[in-house]
Amino acid sequence: MKKHKQTIIIFLLILIFLGMAIGYSVLQTKLNITGTSQIIGNFDVFISNVAEAKVEGAKTKSTSVDDPLAASFEVSLEKPGSYAIYNVTVKNNGNLDAELTQIDGLQQESDFTFTVENLSEQDLLLAGAEKIFQVRIGWDPDSTTIPKGQVKLQLKLSYTQVSLGDREVDITPPTANPTIQENGTNYLVVQSGCEDSQSSIRYVEYQVNEQEWAPGEQTEKLENLKSGEYHIKVKCTNSNGLEVISNEISASTKELETPQITIPSDWQVSKDVTIKYQDGQNNFIYKYKINGGDWTSTKNATTTVSFNTTGTIQAEISDGINTKTTASTSVDKIDSGKPTAPTIALSNNNSDIIISQESESLSGIKHYQYYVDKNNTPQEQWSWIDLGANVKTVKNSNDIECNNIYFRAVNNAGTYGEISSALFIERIPSSSGVTARCTASGLRPE
Repeated sequence: MKKHKQTIIIFLLILIFLGMAIGYSVLQTKLNITGTSQIIGNFDVFISNVAEAKVEGAKTKSTSVDDPLAASFEVSLEKPGSYAIYNVTVKNNGNLDAELTQIDGLQQESDFTFTVENLSEQDLLLAGAEKIFQVRIGWDPDSTTIPKGQVKLQLKLSYTQVSLGDREVDITPPTANPTIQENGTNYLVVQSGCEDSQSSIRYVEYQVNEQEWAPGEQTEKLENLKSGEYHIKVKCTNSNGLEVISNEISASTKELETPQITIPSDWQVSKDVTIKYQDGQNNFIYKYKINGGDWTSTKNATTTVSFNTTGTIQAEISDGINTKTTASTSVDKIDSGKPTAPTIALSNNNSDIIISQESESLSGIKHYQYYVDKNNTPQEQWSWIDLGANVKTVKNSNDIECNNIYFRAVNNAGTYGEISSALFIERIPSSSGVTARCTASGLRPE
């Protein structure tokens, strides 16, 4: 009996041992599973690229990535208002989502500014995604001091693992349907069409003709464009870091029109030349120059330029990027002088008063006029009588004889000429061939 009890006890101990072993095995399996889960989690966020995007009055000395989330910039700025912009790419190569918790290195220095665009704290960078943002280093345009123009900046980013289950996450990408709102000769206004009904739009970027992406607004004015066609894409990023790139749209700038110059074609004493420039855009610059001299600016889309002598005129319009210039155009047929006085004489036995020597004028003689002075009338009160074109003879008559007669020319510019010397007109000979002397007014006694 005693031996039987010992056997039962040993059997129970074996069972207990086996139970503990199995329990330990199960626990170990669970721990192994947990450990395996931690090993395959990969947090790998780093700055993958730094590239110069745009400089104005600046020169890049160097850029570098110092450690995975730190980048350095060294820039030479020439004067107040100078700046340099860089595109920085941060990439999440891991399988864990990350959140930007801090941006360091943007402390302002006297006269210099450091800013980032298209990047904010609490931005998400989902696993497998990348983000391009901009770093701007500038010299305050209002600065009155002349500090050393060599600027150094080290930018540091801090990312932490984030569990999307801990926060409300929009897993639906935004939509992008860009449209052209307006076009000018050197700009296009684009409406991005970025929409996201859940988490809203945080960033909008534009790409023009496959160049670098640049940050912008929902409605963006693309400026300083040369005349032509442009191909535009929009990238929209929502508050949870999801992006979408739109289909490409194409649009053309307006054509800059060559100014129109209008010059009167007839002879004139002086001429008003009219220049008609394209209107409707605030940044148009209007210019003209006379006789190949310096350019003269004007603010009027319709401008009048006066010429007192012959010359040349040229007109130009510019929007700051594109320019259209006319050919040099001649301004001629200007005659500002008076015709010379004609010489007159009696002819055909006093029956005709003729112009024996014509007037001279640059524009030519249009016609002549004459006046018979019967009562010593002041010259300013004379009423001249027009002769027809090419008529140079006046028939003597009872109304003319025994009076002084005067002639003058009118040129093709409409200018009255100098007045001829007076010619006293004798009476017309009688049929007997004897000419009676004038006695009236005591002009000439018999």
